[in-house]
Amino acid sequence: MYDPAHARWLEQMLERGWIDRFKHSPPHYDRIEYHSVWNGRIYSGRCTLGDYAWSDANTPGHHYFLIGAALPLGVGPRVWRMAKGSE
Repeated sequence: MYDPAHARWLEQMLERGWIDRFKHSPPHYDRIEYHSVWNGRIYSGRCTLGDYAWSDANTPGHHYFLIGAALPLGVGPRVWRMAKGSE
């Protein structure tokens, strides 16, 4: 469901240099930071997706569910960037 507040949040994050998950998938073997809107709340984390099994995408709240999965149910805008110090 479209939420104007989420759209504004996404626009602000993109202006700050974050990458839209719906347009570009994060790398699997580099450490990333992410923010994800799920059930009306913003969840943030730092992870290396390659450390997890692809089946973790089916576990609500898991890193892979929040940022790695292509289209998880109930997850809204998602952004990511390379984690500081991982370059």
